[in-house]
Amino acid sequence: MKLVTRQQHELVTRQQHELVTRQQHELVTRQQHELVTRQQHELVTRQQHELVTRQQHELVTRQQHELVTGQQHELVTRQQHELVTGQQRETSRRTTT
Repeated sequence: MKLVTRQQHELVTRQQHELVTRQQHELVTRQQHELVTRQQHELVTRQQHELVTRQQHELVTRQQHELVTGQQHELVTRQQHELVTGQQRETSRRTTT
């Protein structure tokens, strides 16, 4: 009877050990998965933020360039107009005197 009891005890002990080992493995596997998933999410979030920030910067830079270019064009056009108008006035004044 003692032999059977010892064998049962060893069996139960081994099964408990296997159960605990399996549960620990599953826990570690799940935690690793959660960690990797979280890190991937953080990476993607950071990359998206960097992309959006870069795109916003490029957009603002382009808009500023277009604004400055447009203002320069308007200035040159106005100066040319004033120059031509002034020359026409000068020509008119010379021909009338």
